[in-house]
Amino acid sequence: MAYSASFDKPAVPTGAKLLEFDLGQVQVIARMSINGGDAGVVFMPPYRFVVPVEILKEKGNLIEIEVTSLASNRLRWNDVTGVKWKYFHDINMVGMNYLPMDASKRSVVPCGLSGDIKWRIVK
Repeated sequence: MAYSASFDKPAVPTGAKLLEFDLGQVQVIARMSINGGDAGVVFMPPYRFVVPVEILKEKGNLIEIEVTSLASNRLRWNDVTGVKWKYFHDINMVGMNYLPMDASKRSVVPCGLSGDIKWRIVK
């Protein structure tokens, strides 16, 4: 899932050098960029990114967040929609009980952002 938003530079005290963006609840892995610059990847709480204040423009900053789900969601989707993905020749695709795997009956694991993104000055 991909999220994006534009924002103006917040009021930052003179001398402040770093801002922390807190994504709150994330399911499961998040990559963030600001104005096209990579801010990193997080895969466990806390889902926070620290960026230098200097990368922000006065107006029209673009924040982009890409959230990656678990592979089990994709495998379920493949089986529900009939996508042919079991094309391995050197292994058998079986479930935990060694019967042919059918991921279509698995529950969907929640994915995405939940809540607001918050920022604070850290230094």
